[in-house]
Amino acid sequence: MKKHMLHSSFTLLSLVFFLAACQNGPSSSSEENSYYTSESYEFTTLFQGKETKTLASYDKANPTANGFVNYALDYDIGMANYLKMEYQASENIVGYFDYVSQEGSQSNSEKFFLSKDETTFTTFLDAYRVGAYGAFAKKLTGIRIQNVGTAEASFVLRSLSISDRSMPHSDSMLYVSSPSMIVGTSFQYGGAIQYVERTDLDICEYMDANGNICIDRDIDPRQVKLVNDRVNFVNIYDLGREIQASYYLNANEKNGYHPKTQLSYSGLDNLVKYNPIQCGSPTFNTPQIIDFIYHKDYFWVKVKPLDWFYDNDPCSGYMETTISFGNDGVILVDNSYVDFSQFVDNEENPLVYNPQETPATMTVYPLNYFYCETKRGTIMDQNTSGIPQSESVLTSANQTGSGAYYYSLFASTLKYDWMAMVNENYFGLGICMENADHYVGSHSYASTNYYAEAMNRKIAPSRFSFEESDIIPSYAAYNDGYMCPGIDRKMIDFVPLQYSYALCVGDTQTMGDEFAALKASGRIANESLLQADGIHSWPKR
Repeated sequence: MKKHMLHSSFTLLSLVFFLAACQNGPSSSSEENSYYTSESYEFTTLFQGKETKTLASYDKANPTANGFVNYALDYDIGMANYLKMEYQASENIVGYFDYVSQEGSQSNSEKFFLSKDETTFTTFLDAYRVGAYGAFAKKLTGIRIQNVGTAEASFVLRSLSISDRSMPHSDSMLYVSSPSMIVGTSFQYGGAIQYVERTDLDICEYMDANGNICIDRDIDPRQVKLVNDRVNFVNIYDLGREIQASYYLNANEKNGYHPKTQLSYSGLDNLVKYNPIQCGSPTFNTPQIIDFIYHKDYFWVKVKPLDWFYDNDPCSGYMETTISFGNDGVILVDNSYVDFSQFVDNEENPLVYNPQETPATMTVYPLNYFYCETKRGTIMDQNTSGIPQSESVLTSANQTGSGAYYYSLFASTLKYDWMAMVNENYFGLGICMENADHYVGSHSYASTNYYAEAMNRKIAPSRFSFEESDIIPSYAAYNDGYMCPGIDRKMIDFVPLQYSYALCVGDTQTMGDEFAALKASGRIANESLLQADGIHSWPKR
């Protein structure tokens, strides 16, 4: 929950374009023409082989002890960056692509992971993101592979191919839609959810008589000062927000964790740990896109995240996010993560259980009531200053300042496994994830109100490219709401974490009905999170 820090260098030109897109919503031409079909690219074969290599078994205590098998290569691939490997492996494999610039002045090595259960691996090399290490014309010089299985492995590299497959520009907004919903993302943000709009209800963002920004439905625009009639429910103030996955591991130099550049946060150094995050780093370097499929109503992205606390330090892990749709107002998200950091002693480390954010869900501040139905009663809490804690909550809460609140509720205390951030009329954004360990809801800053004119004078000239006379939409303010259905889980190398959740925009009655229907269908059951396998903190049944 450390993603609430302020950063003064929010000046990327691409963010300006993104903010404009969020403010105006997707245009009709964007909805019709921007989606990418992945069947049109071709590959050129660089290497073919059938020799079986034998690799020694893996030593977890000394990850480099068994050495590597090397494939020496000499292929000038220029600005083509999309590789495909056809292979056969009896155990999981970790490897590196080695390449240099054509004149030899720059070089890079990219770590990758091959599952023994697959036979094809595709990846974009590190060339397209902010902070990329390989944004130059290349000569591919080698591939190094290592067995990370418990038994001796056989490996065959059947072919290596290259394609000039393109992707939308990293800062282009990509919209997927259903008849009732629009979801927006971009590759610059690692495919995390940045934009959620419900289109079949009359929803608007407006300024009330006291100067507060509000969001509600069925508002007469003649009676209020309209801010937006296409409302984004996601806060995107910095790269630690959005709706995205964030994972944690208590690793340090003793475990072999040697980040390149440590960022220092006053008073927060004790929180620094290995933290793969989907959107990027606090200095606005962005994650590496490995692969994607993008259609008008479906989106899948595989990304190599950055470590939040370390500047431009790519994590050794693959995050996968799939976005699709359910009934009216419902978004379905499937996530997967496999880590291959190879830090030693992870399984034995007693501090290795961490509350993984699956996902961290940042909502706009006008939705400043936390709603959750527990076995002790219903929480509907703004918890503004002047309301005693004992009167405002039905379960435990910690006050972090005047007007702020923080709930961490064990799954066993909930009546249902969903929660929401809503306005005073019970309308907003809810999230449902079955079989999480705990459900967190908070308001991150002291004020649950946002006085538009005062904040415009403070923010508009320095952080966002709005005209000074504009009213800043709520997605651009640091006040936000936070929800997270979290799981307590060890992050163990090569063991995938897979789960699904649903988002719903509507009133709480609608949310409850939709989430109940999804649970009955088994669509978001997350049965894998129930096991007692030494990876999860405890069995839930």
